[in-house]
Amino acid sequence: MSCETAIDSNEIDQQKTLDRSSGSKINEDDNLNSELNQEDEEEFEVPEDSVLRRKFPMKNKWDLYYLKDDKDMAWLERLMKVYTFDDLGEFIAFLNEAKPPSVLKNGSDYNLFKHGIKPLWEESDNVEGGRAVLTLDKSANCEILDNMWKELMLALTSEHFAEYNNSICGAVCNIRSKGSKISIWTRNASDEATNKAIAKQMVETILNAPGIDKYRKYFESVRFEEHKQASQKNSSSLPPKILVYVKEIANVWKEKEEQQAASRTNH
Repeated sequence: MSCETAIDSNEIDQQKTLDRSSGSKINEDDNLNSELNQEDEEEFEVPEDSVLRRKFPMKNKWDLYYLKDDKDMAWLERLMKVYTFDDLGEFIAFLNEAKPPSVLKNGSDYNLFKHGIKPLWEESDNVEGGRAVLTLDKSANCEILDNMWKELMLALTSEHFAEYNNSICGAVCNIRSKGSKISIWTRNASDEATNKAIAKQMVETILNAPGIDKYRKYFESVRFEEHKQASQKNSSSLPPKILVYVKEIANVWKEKEEQQAASRTNH
């Protein structure tokens, strides 16, 4: 995989080198390790029911796509499937190695979709749908983009959208000089109640991102738009079907926190 994709191949090569060098060291000390293992075998053995042996299967498989920033290529040629995940632990390990969106070139995208659904408007699962989209101010710090995208991916793969999970197709992170975007794609643009609930929960998820308080000024709202509408020129100037203000959700959270704090004080 080239350095344009989600994982830096140089880092992988370096890690393999480290693994091989550490492996040779272990071989040199075979006698010592064997003696220690015999002496402390019971103490250091990992139990069968240990969390270290446990798998964390996802309810849905997820495909991660990367859209290369090469405008000389056809759009479909630029789109590459990076990985398919079915285990949450494996997914988190991948995120720790993958390039965050802030280091990708302008014009690149990350797309995380349920297995079998491609990040294309004309896909059968997407064609009648829309997206809840948040646009960051172009002056926003890279850190907040990375944290928000990671928080959203973990929420989706962990099925945190509860009864609305089946209405979600995937999520997209667009790297743009005018302001990067994060969005959730849904199946049915006409289901206003569900789409509004997903937009609200998207805001709540993003408000969990580390360091979000100091970056809240860089985004104001999540707007919902149909894919058919978004495909039109100057779609951003059209009125959204749904608009959820981040400040309103944050104020509700603040009130709940104050009430809970007062309740604890009274008790």
